[in-house]
Amino acid sequence: SARVWAADTGVALSGLLNQGRAVDSASFVLDPTRVLSTTYSGSTMLWRETAPTRPAVRTRLPTGTVSVELSTDGNQIFVADHARAIHVLDGKSLNRIRTTRLEEQLASIAVDPTDRYLAVGTVPGKIHLLELPELRLSRTFSTSSESVRSLQFNPDGSRLLAVHWGRAQLWDTATGVAVGPAMGHIGPIRHAILSPNGESVITCGNDNAMKHWMPAMQDTPVNAGARNSDVQMTQFDPTSTRLLIIPSGTHPFVTWLGSDSNRFLTLPHGSPANFGAFDSTGARVVTASDDQTAKVWNVQSTAELIQTIPHRGRVRWAAFGPDGSTLVTATADARLQVWDIRTGESLTDVIELTATWGNGMISLKGRRFLAATRDGTMAASHLPEWMGSSQEATKLADHANRLARLRFTPPDVFQPFELETGSRITEMRDSR
Repeated sequence: SARVWAADTGVALSGLLNQGRAVDSASFVLDPTRVLSTTYSGSTMLWRETAPTRPAVRTRLPTGTVSVELSTDGNQIFVADHARAIHVLDGKSLNRIRTTRLEEQLASIAVDPTDRYLAVGTVPGKIHLLELPELRLSRTFSTSSESVRSLQFNPDGSRLLAVHWGRAQLWDTATGVAVGPAMGHIGPIRHAILSPNGESVITCGNDNAMKHWMPAMQDTPVNAGARNSDVQMTQFDPTSTRLLIIPSGTHPFVTWLGSDSNRFLTLPHGSPANFGAFDSTGARVVTASDDQTAKVWNVQSTAELIQTIPHRGRVRWAAFGPDGSTLVTATADARLQVWDIRTGESLTDVIELTATWGNGMISLKGRRFLAATRDGTMAASHLPEWMGSSQEATKLADHANRLARLRFTPPDVFQPFELETGSRITEMRDSR
């Protein structure tokens, strides 16, 4: 396979351009949006970076939506509804594949990144681990009678963080045994997140405290930052050493954990921020704000503003695409859009949902993303992708061969061809 990278940031700009055989060479053709690759066996492929050409697919569940999640590859959608049912939908068409019903009212779901399990949290406080793809019950566990407000797996699916009203608990998914003691605040927990390495948990409560826990070591939680009052949300970077913090009423900032906990980078906005996210490398951050902008920052050492993308309304959510070249945003009036980070230009038509955003939900996996509102309205679309064509590559290769043959054939005539049509552009003679 071949891959396109950003030389300045080291971020992958494409997925794997996979030909199924060892690639001998790859090169850009005329511009950075086209790549020609060849294998040792002689097969060639022309790859083009294309924007989505299909409109967003829409549907509406009459029973509403409690929680939605995409599978890791984006090919399936899991929906929990208000009628105690789990629906599996096709990621492209949104057609229903299967449905299973549970006895309790549903509160939250999460998909294991390895696509082995679907975790289902219920209002009575139980957590059901369902095996995929059949949705067969594997085990049930809980130590709380409080509703399971959110669930999160670590990257290898071995740990599951469950957040209840006033406590959070880390679980071992293989055994169903709690890892460490319950993590709590005085009053309800507003937000909690599990680190990528599965070792740390950050909790934010209505008591204006943000705590850093190490459940496996059963350590006493420590203060997770100097400016930690009234935190809306946080996110770990991929190395689990830094935190992006979105506070209420002040600017978002990136802070370091451990001995560098007093070090931070401020990311200014004209109004309070609502959401933020690291890219897959941890080098950049996007922040979404009520000032009607989404901003992309380089946060490797200093806070350097890379791009500001204006919107028509308050921006409630934003996230990077998997290759780091695109951005998906959602505004308060339930309008979603995909942007090119390099140019700041929109790559798709605006996707509008019929309901106001409110407690809307977005899942972005691979190159597919799904948005849903509580009334059951859902829309699915995909990010720009690289498409390969062996037919176009064969045409280009044929032109290149003709160029090579003519160049070294007497009387030393060189004839350039237009790459798309194969028509001759001009004729040049060189006595050498």
